[in-house]
Order: sequence, then structure tokens, then C-alpha cells
Amino acid sequence: MNNFDFDYSALQGELTRVTVDKKPGAPRKFGNFMDNLVKMPKEDGYVTIRLLPPLSGQKFPYAACKVHNLATFEERQAKRAKNLYCGRSLKDSSWVGNCFYCDYYSHLYRLSDAAKAKGDTELQEQYVAKAKAIKGQEKFYYNAMVLESYPDTKQSLEDGPLIYSCGIQIQTMIMEAVFGNKKFNKKPKGKIFHPLEGRNLKIVKSTPSGGGFPNYNGSEWEDQSKLSEDTALIEKWLNNMHNVFDLCKVQSVDEMKHAIRVFEGIEQDAKKTFDASFLTDSPPSVSVPVTAPVIKAAPPVQQHVPSAIEEINDEDIAVDPDFASAVQAALERN
Repeated sequence: MNNFDFDYSALQGELTRVTVDKKPGAPRKFGNFMDNLVKMPKEDGYVTIRLLPPLSGQKFPYAACKVHNLATFEERQAKRAKNLYCGRSLKDSSWVGNCFYCDYYSHLYRLSDAAKAKGDTELQEQYVAKAKAIKGQEKFYYNAMVLESYPDTKQSLEDGPLIYSCGIQIQTMIMEAVFGNKKFNKKPKGKIFHPLEGRNLKIVKSTPSGGGFPNYNGSEWEDQSKLSEDTALIEKWLNNMHNVFDLCKVQSVDEMKHAIRVFEGIEQDAKKTFDASFLTDSPPSVSVPVTAPVIKAAPPVQQHVPSAIEEINDEDIAVDPDFASAVQAALERN
């Protein structure tokens, strides 16, 4: 028997794979997963977006979570992140639940207090630096449409609903637009999420003249407008929104313990090691335990940890490949 007349359409996926344009700004249909996220300009600039209303049956138009960055010192030096979701969830106005990362964060501060009591200022600063490094940063995920950007991020309305990720600074601005702020004499701006009666948000990114983290103080709401004159197109966009509540996937306690041990330099990340012992007669230089032992006491302080690590700018946290893969897997389940 032969298979001359097989279903050639099955090869469509392979065509897409081998013809992916991996250059910056590649069209979304041939790009990578990161094109599902609203992109900010790498330098100073702006992106104008329209935040979309909640999915049918959902109470909020956004999903709230915390992210811990457990990148090692070397990864931070290379401006890489290792973003891992916090085990706590937002209920009313409080973060509730159990999270081993948060527990370890508190543990480091207790150790810093003990070091201070003994007069060991250097050790105290190292514990505080590590605690600040892994502190959970609030993140909020919205469905959004990109209308305009400068410099051009190569995203537009044609990309359909994308995921906009912001920190507490922009989240505060969004909530003030909904409810106003009497303290600062800010009035509500109406139904900002409404596709016909809402408003576009122009997110302006600027870097202080002396350097440092960018800020978004120049961001502003535009006048009330329709997202599009084509109501059928709007309906299509709303029907294709992402379930942002599926993005925040929390690890098991054992996985969290392993991540902390990698962060502390006690274990190696199995994804980033390779046993090359087969090339020589010598034993492997790296041994990765099958199971992570339970942390019963504070591990030794890394020699590479500086005396102070700056707070992470929660509006501009980098997205590492593992984090992106987890988000992609969540989207593919929808």
C-alpha cells in the first residue's frame, strides 16, 4: 500500500513553524507568543489602548495576581527575570491565602532583625536585599485593543484583543477613572470599558534624565469615543477576548522550595544544566538532586548578593521564557 494521497493540509502547522519571522515587529500571525501581550516601546514613547469589558459571567474586567522575581544575581545582571506567581489571591482589599515565597520573604526579614540585634550590619543588609529582590509585585491583566504607538510597536486593531499587563501605578489610574478621587479632586470619567461610550488610555513611558526606572506619570485618558464604527467588528473582538483569569497558575509548595534553593545557589536549575560527563572519563561537574530537600533553616547568604538591590519597577517587569510559556499554555486551554 502507498500513502501518495495523504492529507496535505496536515502540513500547515509545519509550514507555519519553518516560516516564522522572528525579527522584531513580526506580524502576529507569524510571530511568537509574546505578540499576545501589549508591547511598550523599549525607549521613551507611548501606546494608546482601549481596555475591554469583562468576559461574560466575570465580575471584573481584570485578573489580579502577584509575581515574585526569583532571578539569580547573574540573571539580574543580564537583565533577565524569573517570574513566578504568588500563592495568595486578592479578596476584597486584602491578599489572602498561603504562599511559600511570601513566607520566605518574611523569614528573611526575621533573619535581618536577628543580625541587627547581633550588630552584624553587613549580614543584615544582605538579608534585606534578598527580601526586597523576591518581594511580590502586584500585576493586573486586562483584555485590550492597541490603537496607536510611538515608536511603532507593530501592533494595531488588526491584532484583535491582546493582554495588557500593568502594575499598581496604572491600576490606580484606571480605578480613579472609574470612581474618581475626591482627595485629589479627580472626577469619574464614565464607562471607560464600554466599547461605544468608553475612553482610550494613552500610556506614556518616560525615563528620568538622571536614569533609573521609567515612569508613567504623563499617561492620560482621551475623550469619549467609539472603539469602531463597525459594530459587527466590535462584537467579533469581544467574542475573542482572552480568559485572563486562567493566566495566574500557582506552583506547588515543593516547586516553590526548589525555586528558592536555585535562587540561593544551593541547587542548579535542571532546565539550564547539561550532563556532559559522557564526553570525558571524569564525573559530571553538576549534580542535580531528584527531589529538593525541605528548607529547615536559612541557607548561607550568596557571596554575590550586593548590599542593596533596587525595588523592581512593577510596570516594566521583564517577561522570561518560562513565564511566557506558562501563559501560553493557559491560553491554549481556552
